[in-house]
Amino acid sequence: MIQNKASFLTFLIILAACSVTIAQDKPIAGKLFPRKYKMGDVYRYRLTTEQLYNGKWNSTSVVELELKVVADSAGHPADEVRSISKLVYTPKDTTVANAEALSVKPYQISLHTEGKLEIPKIEVPGMTGPITDFITFFVAISPASRITTLEKAGDSLIRQETARGNFANGKTILVGDDCLAIKAYITGITQKEVFVRTAFLPPAATCLTFLLEDMNKPVTRGVLNNFQMVQPAGVDKFNVQYGNEEFTINSAVAREDGKLLSASMSNTLQLSLRMQCNKEYKDCKMEVPFHIQRNLKLELFP
Repeated sequence: MIQNKASFLTFLIILAACSVTIAQDKPIAGKLFPRKYKMGDVYRYRLTTEQLYNGKWNSTSVVELELKVVADSAGHPADEVRSISKLVYTPKDTTVANAEALSVKPYQISLHTEGKLEIPKIEVPGMTGPITDFITFFVAISPASRITTLEKAGDSLIRQETARGNFANGKTILVGDDCLAIKAYITGITQKEVFVRTAFLPPAATCLTFLLEDMNKPVTRGVLNNFQMVQPAGVDKFNVQYGNEEFTINSAVAREDGKLLSASMSNTLQLSLRMQCNKEYKDCKMEVPFHIQRNLKLELFP
């Protein structure tokens, strides 16, 4: 149960961190792949997410989404996103969860310089991952991320500011913090496409105040811890996870109109899991290593 919650909420963490960072600069359209929207345009994506716990395959989900270009409340172009289907594969069975996908209210995202990339209110818990994962792919190529300021293959940027996120929700997550450094690269350019890599990494300097002093000790030698989370585990009992996380997104973007054509994401968390701790997060029953690997693929339908 703890493992499911941890992986399930990983990208809510990531989006919280991204939102902090991208708000600090004025978005720039750039020259390589400015997004050019066509009102009424309709297209679909397939999002495939594979999850492994401690090196063992746990599940794969496949979600299909339909986007339609509309005008947002300020009159700027945006994609209205609808989740239309969901399949979940596990070692035990296959679940068709289309009703769950269809129950998500449509939400809007935009790569326009005056548009918004925000997480909608999550009202369907089982769709938290697909919603936040999908938006993260757009954050990685957005004008607000500053990657649009790069102009040729080999160009790169490193954000001077770290991106801090608070993803506590007061219920299933009582404490939730992470901190990431961001690097971006143009890895290649063809006549029709631009290839972009966006990396979200543990920072060079400590940027979190951990609950306990010993949580500063790196879970991975030579890598700063940049993640902590507390979840309820019974009456006056808590599970604590801490360690390091990172993820990298490789994107292919159309030069003609700036549409995201495909992308892949590798998300890794190296954590230590303390179980059944007291209110001071001490006297835990056990502490075990916990490794989460998430491999995602986003494809634009032909």
